[in-house]
Amino acid sequence: MLVYVLLEHQSTPDRWMRLRLLNYCTLVWMKWQRAHERERRLPLIVPLVFYQGVEPWRFDREFADLVTGAAPQWRWVPRFEHLMIDQTRQSADSVTGAVAARLAQVAMMATFREAHQELIEQATRLIRELDRVAGFDEVARHVEYLLATHSTEWRTAFAAALRRNVPGRGGELMNYVQQMVERGRRAGHQEGRQEGELMGQLQTIQAFLKRDVPWATIEAATGIDEATFRRLKHQFDINGADLPRE
Repeated sequence: MLVYVLLEHQSTPDRWMRLRLLNYCTLVWMKWQRAHERERRLPLIVPLVFYQGVEPWRFDREFADLVTGAAPQWRWVPRFEHLMIDQTRQSADSVTGAVAARLAQVAMMATFREAHQELIEQATRLIRELDRVAGFDEVARHVEYLLATHSTEWRTAFAAALRRNVPGRGGELMNYVQQMVERGRRAGHQEGRQEGELMGQLQTIQAFLKRDVPWATIEAATGIDEATFRRLKHQFDINGADLPRE
């Protein structure tokens, strides 16, 4: 039996999350159905929100509650609810599981919580443990992910904490981290230019939509399909970009 896990990571509460997840599930099912036309059943999808924010998640997880009036009791309203892992008040010490999974969760906590330096220290101590049980190649893979998904300031603090907490690995690991930090700085400048170009494309698509231009025409002109546009628009909205809304 095929089961998809649809994982959405959030750092701020979003009342429309259940609508977005339902849309994502529908897109997955439509794509799967086109690729498996002879199948009679769709695969299972587990919609899961992994939340690590400052304020509590205060919104319901049931989609029907978004529908106005008595509509949630209508049989024509989809019954859909996502799962939630809420780590708002969870301490880093209470995170359980394999070392690599604990490392990923603590590293994300260090991004969104105020006491990020203490959490970075804990993340690097977990790297020391991961190195002991899994070796350098496994450590390097996780370090690369962490450095690629965090800010330059975070990476610099991480490298300093790693130097303090993983003295035994010395040269090999620290040289690798320093190379990744410097590569991230150079990539940041390049990504800034690319982001500007992408923003221009998204604004062009937005203008097309206001003129009711069909998606087939938009995709042919820009190379961006509807699902990608929705995902990128949401991403830029989260980052505070000034992209006009529909």
